[in-house]
Formats: sequence, C-alpha cells, structure tokens
Amino acid sequence: MKAKLSGCMLRILEELFPAFEYLRQKKRKVEKIKKQDFEHFNEFEVYRELSPEILKERLLEEHKRADSIDEKTFKFTLAFSVGLAVLSGGATIFLKTVAEGFLEFLGFVLTSSAAFYMLVGGLTALGAIGTMPKYGFGTHFRHKLAKDEINTLVYALIGQEQVNLIRQMRNETAYLNLRNGFLLLIITLVLVPLYSILKHTFLFDAYCEVLFFCPVEFFLF
Repeated sequence: MKAKLSGCMLRILEELFPAFEYLRQKKRKVEKIKKQDFEHFNEFEVYRELSPEILKERLLEEHKRADSIDEKTFKFTLAFSVGLAVLSGGATIFLKTVAEGFLEFLGFVLTSSAAFYMLVGGLTALGAIGTMPKYGFGTHFRHKLAKDEINTLVYALIGQEQVNLIRQMRNETAYLNLRNGFLLLIITLVLVPLYSILKHTFLFDAYCEVLFFCPVEFFLF
C-alpha cells in the first residue's frame, strides 16, 4: 500500500513539475552514454546478431527520427507556447475587469502560474535548436568501421537510440508544461468570472458548496 501511495505521489509530482524529472532523466542518460564501451553491451547483445546491412538501416532510421523529433518540438511546441503566453496576458487583463479583491489576486496567481508553465515549455522546446551528440557519421566513424564493422555499428546505434530517447523526453516535457499552463488558464477563465457573476445571485451558496466542499468530501471520505 505504501509503495503504491509513494508511486502515486511521485507520478503526481512528475505531472506537476515535468521539467525537473526531465533534467534528472537527461543527466542519467547522458552519463550512461558516456560510460558505454564495446565490452559492456550486455543488455543489447541481441544487436550483434543483426547483419551490418540491417544495423546501417536502423542507424539511418534513428538519424531521420532525430531530425523529425527536433522539428516537431521546435515548430509546434514553441509556436503553441508563444500563442498561449499571449492568451495568458490577455486573460490577466480580462480578469481585472470582472474580478476584484481576493478574486483579482487569485486570478493573477493562476494566470501567472499558467504563463510560467508556458514559458518553461517554450524554453524546453528551444532546446531542439541546440546540438546533441550524433552517432554513426564522420571520419573517425569510417575509420573504426573499417576495422570492426559490427561493434562500431552496434555502438553507434545504441548511442543514437539513447540520444533520441532524450529528445523524446524533451518533447514530452514541453507538452506537459503547455498542458498544465493551458488547464490553469481554462480553470481561471471559467471559475473566476463565474464566481464573480454568481456572487450576486441566489445560486452563490450552491456554487461555493460545489467548488469548495465537494472536493474536500471526496478526498476525506
């Protein structure tokens, strides 16, 4: 039970703060790649059973996959994060016209948090511009290929696969940050104006009960 609860809490933290998990996993992956050599490929031993032609084909596929992930992360995620950041600024101005006092402060906190998530998502997407290690090309690779074809191709393929996993995690991290920012923005634009409108109607008490007491009862009982 404790293990499940701990795993659940860890999962929640990963969803709420995906950038920290990405940086942690990236560091582990990079260290793993740097320490790899031909004598410590036990978990990838099956790769040695493939023919050089298949290994070269797989290496080419991983190179194309790297370019595809970078392009997707940079173009889509960055554009989306900029658009949502602008929307978040507009939402802040809008909330000032429909909220006052504590509601205005709450709206400011929520929209600021949403903008922060979008900013982190955009910065993560910008990482696609930076260069990452690329395996299976260059003069040094050709020289080693002529001496030990299978081991050289296996090492290059494993290294490229690991680097592409980092790219995939970066893409997922950017998406999670944008998702969190978008959800916060939607919650703000729905709850705060609705609270302000219902405050002057007979439905206000019922609205407060649903908004505040129902979640408490759900978690407690």
